[in-house]
Amino acid sequence: MSHQKVLQHVAAEAATSALQSLLQLATRAHTGDGGGLGLAELVPLLAMVYSLLGPQVEAEAEAEQRLREALLQACLRDERGGGLLPERELRAAVAAATSGGGGGGGGGEVGDFGFEEVDGPAGAASEAELMAAKRDVLAPALRELFARLRAVAAARRGLGPRAEALLLPYGQQAEAGAGEVYRPLLRHLFERMLAGEDVSELQRLSGGGSIVASTLGVTGSLLKKGAQMLGVRAKAARPTDAKLVVVYVVGGISLGEVRELRQLFAQHPRHRLLLGGTHLTSPASLAKQLLQGLHEAEALPVE
Repeated sequence: MSHQKVLQHVAAEAATSALQSLLQLATRAHTGDGGGLGLAELVPLLAMVYSLLGPQVEAEAEAEQRLREALLQACLRDERGGGLLPERELRAAVAAATSGGGGGGGGGEVGDFGFEEVDGPAGAASEAELMAAKRDVLAPALRELFARLRAVAAARRGLGPRAEALLLPYGQQAEAGAGEVYRPLLRHLFERMLAGEDVSELQRLSGGGSIVASTLGVTGSLLKKGAQMLGVRAKAARPTDAKLVVVYVVGGISLGEVRELRQLFAQHPRHRLLLGGTHLTSPASLAKQLLQGLHEAEALPVE
């Protein structure tokens, strides 16, 4: 079973257990034995867990702090800082933090971050100083990363309880079959729509807020009132009345979501589906988006 599936099942049981599982993965990251995941692989898993847990994350500050420290140690183990920051920015910041403080005396080679390494006790001190400088540079970037993850967790707030819950309640897990505990948001919303439910979480451009409806709003209102006076009740328009359903996801859509919606609409041949989004997302693109500009979000210390 993949890390993704395991984390989905653990998150369905308890938020603390999910963060503990991430902590174990972070502890093995960049250990050099080839068995652990790197930061680039961990970030999409972090985003998934935070999205699944939603507001529950707010009550897990202590577990989050342990996870953040484990990720910091993983980045310190990697000579490139785990890829948390662009290598050029990391080198420049560490060089600035260690300027003038190096283990004096004796020539040596320039290390990975432009620091002069020397032999003997002075060299050992220089290594400790270099590690401290890397920590001072990476810690603020990690704080910003977790602030972004908390924003991911809060993103569904306000959509309503049915859309906010991506993990199936225990009683519904058996109905989903194949041990599934995760309910994909898009598939869930459109299953409800195709079943004839008025899904408030979806913004319909064919409803009363459209340009045409706004232009003809007064006339339409008068006609509706006149029809009601004559005892004629107009049937409320539903999204399923249209044969063409256009879905556009702001923020990006994944290939998995495309596949799920195509499979769903294949069971409803009366409707034609047109899918779109601002871009196609993948674990790699998600990690890049979350890591982008971390060095700019908070001033890096240069003492």
